[in-house]
Amino acid sequence: MVTGLRFFSGRHILALTAAVPCCLFAKHVWDIYARIRPVEKRRIAVVGGISNKFKESRTLKGLGNPRDHVIVGDAYLMDLSLPQNIAAEDATDEVLLAAFVRGYFAGKVFAIERNLLQIARVKLVSYSGLATTKTPVWESSELLPTSLPSTHSILFGAFQVSHIELQDSSDLGRVHEQGESSIDFVFGADDTRFAGAHRFSVARNQERTGDVRILYEHMACNPTTNQPVKPDFLFCFHNFYAMLLFREGLAEVMQVLERGPQRQRT
Repeated sequence: MVTGLRFFSGRHILALTAAVPCCLFAKHVWDIYARIRPVEKRRIAVVGGISNKFKESRTLKGLGNPRDHVIVGDAYLMDLSLPQNIAAEDATDEVLLAAFVRGYFAGKVFAIERNLLQIARVKLVSYSGLATTKTPVWESSELLPTSLPSTHSILFGAFQVSHIELQDSSDLGRVHEQGESSIDFVFGADDTRFAGAHRFSVARNQERTGDVRILYEHMACNPTTNQPVKPDFLFCFHNFYAMLLFREGLAEVMQVLERGPQRQRT
């Protein structure tokens, strides 16, 4: 009897201890798969670089890369068709961007990183040209379904809103001549060897007003020395991770379009 207990309390408990994390990880992987499955990867275009508009933006020229150092960057985009019967107020640029931000930062893919940041509760983003908000965002519930976080808001201590540009999209039958709406986030610090930015954008199709393009652009650089960001192998992981994040952001946008933000709030 004692021998049996020793056997159970030794090898079996050790195996059980190892199995529990494996099961939890497997469930997390399944949750991610179920969440991003509606977004077909074949419909996503991957661009090996960022747009000139983003390169020349205040976020990069004034904050992330003011010395015009060498950068690494990429972009992901996908076109979506708006439901024919959707109300204009349920598909404004801000509503679509807010949905993408929620899917990106409050979803399953970002969960592990988000939880670690929430536990640490430290401010990891620092730019001399940006004011610090008095009300940082630490909970996913603080990311609203129909409105964007305010400029200078810091999400989970690591991502700060540097710029928001919203076009008038209250009339879905008209496309604004000035182009796209966007929100920029910076990360890292301008006095270290690592800084970067994300831009999430919504652009209306001028020929087919019922279509929108969701664009995610990413840039990283060494702001203090004109050298490539190291190590290189991290960007292999980044490409995989960024695709998952983009797909979950899109999944949230598609979900909002299907049921309407007005119904989501009730």
